[in-house]
Amino acid sequence: MYLQAIKNNGFALRYVPVPEELKTYELCLEAVKNNGFALQDVPEKLKTYEICLEAVKNNGYALQDVPEEFRTKEMYLEDVKNKLKKNTEHNIYTKRAKKTGVFNR
Repeated sequence: MYLQAIKNNGFALRYVPVPEELKTYELCLEAVKNNGFALQDVPEKLKTYEICLEAVKNNGYALQDVPEEFRTKEMYLEDVKNKLKKNTEHNIYTKRAKKTGVFNR
C-alpha cells in the first residue's frame, strides 16, 4: 500500500503517515525516483550515495539535501544535466506557447 502511494507521488513519504519501521531503503529509493525533493524525508540512516544520486537525477535542486560526503563530481554533473534538461523543456514549451498565441489571450 505505501509503495504504491510512493510510486504515484514521492512526497507521500512526507504526507502519508508511514511508520518509521516501514521506511525501508526500497521505499525511499522509489520516493526519490518519483520526486527528488523526497530526499528531505529520507531518514539520515537510509541516505546512501545511490539514493542521493537518484534524487539529483530526478531533480537537480535535491543536491541541497545531499550530505557533503556524497557530493562527488558525478553528483554535480547530474545536477547540471538535470537543470539543462529542465531549462530546455521550459524553453521549448515557452516557444510553442508564444507561437500558438497563448500569451496573447
